Amino acid sequence: MKSLCITGSIQSTLDQFAAALIAAGSTVAVPALRNEKISIAQWHEKALATQTGSPSAPVQLGRTWDQLAVDIFYANHNQPVWLWAEEKSHRFLQYWSEFDKNTHFVLMHTSPQAALIAALNEGKDNLLALEAALENWCQLTQAMLSFHISQPARSVFVDSVAATKDPALHIKALDKKWLLSFQDSLPKRTQQTDEQHLDLYLINNLVQRHKYAMELHNEVQARQLVQTTQIKTPIFDQVIADHIKTKRENFKVHTANTQLEARLQIKQKELQIALTEQKKNLSKLNDLSPQIKQLETQSEKRYQDLIKEHSSETSKNQKLLASAVLENELLLGQLHHTQETLALNITEKNALEKTTEALQSRIKRILEDNPGYWELETLKVEQVASKEKNKEKTLQWNISNVYLGEKKVPELAFQTRTSNGVTEILLQRPMGSVEAWPLALLEHEELLCAPNQGSAYQGNNETISKLGSSDWSGLLILVKKLISYLQNTKTLVLPVDFDKNALVIGLYNLEKTLANWPKILRYDDLQLSESAQNDEYRYIGIRFNNLSLGQFTTSEFNYKIATVDESTATFGQHPRIEFPESSQHAFKNWFIESDDERGARLELRFSQPTAMDTNIWNQLPEQDQILVASLISNLPIQLKRLQHKNPNVKIAWKKWHTLSSDVKTILSKNTSTARAK
Repeated sequence: MKSLCITGSIQSTLDQFAAALIAAGSTVAVPALRNEKISIAQWHEKALATQTGSPSAPVQLGRTWDQLAVDIFYANHNQPVWLWAEEKSHRFLQYWSEFDKNTHFVLMHTSPQAALIAALNEGKDNLLALEAALENWCQLTQAMLSFHISQPARSVFVDSVAATKDPALHIKALDKKWLLSFQDSLPKRTQQTDEQHLDLYLINNLVQRHKYAMELHNEVQARQLVQTTQIKTPIFDQVIADHIKTKRENFKVHTANTQLEARLQIKQKELQIALTEQKKNLSKLNDLSPQIKQLETQSEKRYQDLIKEHSSETSKNQKLLASAVLENELLLGQLHHTQETLALNITEKNALEKTTEALQSRIKRILEDNPGYWELETLKVEQVASKEKNKEKTLQWNISNVYLGEKKVPELAFQTRTSNGVTEILLQRPMGSVEAWPLALLEHEELLCAPNQGSAYQGNNETISKLGSSDWSGLLILVKKLISYLQNTKTLVLPVDFDKNALVIGLYNLEKTLANWPKILRYDDLQLSESAQNDEYRYIGIRFNNLSLGQFTTSEFNYKIATVDESTATFGQHPRIEFPESSQHAFKNWFIESDDERGARLELRFSQPTAMDTNIWNQLPEQDQILVASLISNLPIQLKRLQHKNPNVKIAWKKWHTLSSDVKTILSKNTSTARAK
């Protein structure tokens, strides 16, 4: 990717030469794809407005302008050669040269004569204004010359008149110097109108009195990429010929003005006739005055009647208002009584809470002193026939009103059997211990928790990996309670000839296996919090209940998957993952990456097919990277559950499923590359 900065003193010549370069194959700079589009021209205008020093002083820009510049360059990074033509860029030459080493500079030189002619065309027709214009030209030209001397390999001078007259010659020279690979078919030469000899004659006399301007002009001409001839000073005969021509044109204008005055006199006569007709109409209106006065009298009488009716209604309304005030006072008294009762209830509630906390503390100490105690109402264990041949003995457990941690389960039914030294647990419906039955097993009546060799989602392991946060915690507590209950309760009656020790050892091995289970994103439930499927910005908002990842847990967590695409672009070209301010408690180093009408947020952006904002990613600590990677890795499963729960919501789910897989692949490629380095 190469970029061209075209700058000079006259914007119209910059635009003409830029148009020729675009016709030769380069691309004009497109705006940045941030929250609102910002073009390179807007960047220069707003950045220049922040500078309060001398026009010749170096510009001082903050990090905000660097980020906006990065966004503009990123929006154009797929173009082999792109450009911008901006007169204000001459103040930022040093900034752009340091910002991007692949940016080259086309400095379009305007002769002092051409600059003064442009000033005349702008209405600067006195000597003081022309002197000021010449001084500005000297400052700008000197600044561009100094930059060119410091950056001879990355900048060139071209004559603005010659470049717009014969663009093909100059484009070939640029292609040869910087290997820009322009097209073979280049723009043709154009014919330009010569300046008036009188203007040029007078301006040349003015310029000749400023030796520095001519010396500066000659030095720049000597450094031009394509050498051109200087403007010839017109002879006195040419000036006289131009003056006569101007006289003739003025005579034609005078004749036209005379004809216009004649037509104006005719219009004035027509206007006089119209005024006479208006006077006649006013006379007729005066004849209608008696009728108008009669109407005024009737209107006044009607007005007085309306005032009487209004007074009567006002009296009624005042009585109603007095009644409402009295009723309001009664309600206010009742409200005060209710507030007093509520305050008393709150006091009693606080006392009950303190008593409850004390009782909970006592119960906790009792449970710690009696690890074998398991709070339950009834427990029944019996041996049942196994559904599979050559399997170990199977126990059926039925427990009522049992506590798993702080949660009370009215009915808990499951089977246990030991195979290869590890106990398997088969959870059965109905059961209050499972908050979120895995989506793939919604039609099943049993959940088998039987770890096997392989990855966390291979074979039986998939069921365990898809358990929600509460279910996972409940499974761990259940295994621990079974071990403790079997070892410490003497009243438990097991079937004859049943190997209790083998069951305990199998449960120990199961507990060890679960303790070493990979760190997996879990949640009890998720909802579609919000969505927008129109315009250029589209998103799906996801809200989790009881989210956990390893030791980290949070009762609620929100984030969005979104994409920003132009109306003509394919869906999902610029996806992003957004974490609002409400989610910062889940991060070790949440920070504001974007802040606009959608609120402050941490935003991780991607771009098809393989790009992502690694700068933001690298600012996250490892703990936060694991959380984000886990959310993205689990995103396809989340969207499937949302689709199942929201069948009537109009969302192009197939596109979003594809986008979630693309984001997962892009993250994997970029993070695996970083680890390899």
